Amino acid sequence: MRKSLDPLIIKRITSQVNKRFPEVIGSEPKIRAQTSSHTRNNESEGNGRNGGNYLLIYQGKIRTQSGQSMLRLVRVVVNAQGKIIKISTSH
Repeated sequence: MRKSLDPLIIKRITSQVNKRFPEVIGSEPKIRAQTSSHTRNNESEGNGRNGGNYLLIYQGKIRTQSGQSMLRLVRVVVNAQGKIIKISTSH
């Protein structure tokens, strides 16, 4: 069984995400450990002896030009050491 991410790593990643996506400030990430079927088979990206990858999902709301409110999800894949591998957003 794998350990979860260190709270200090989560805090550092959250700070980086908040700077890039201010609409998710205040959002606590949902954290999921990724299995090897979701990741590339590459130890340098954290899959292997380093402990695997984690998916952090942040949720926020943005306003469109028409004034409508729209949900924004920010997905961040990190390795066990806290290195950001990929960031993607909805919409």
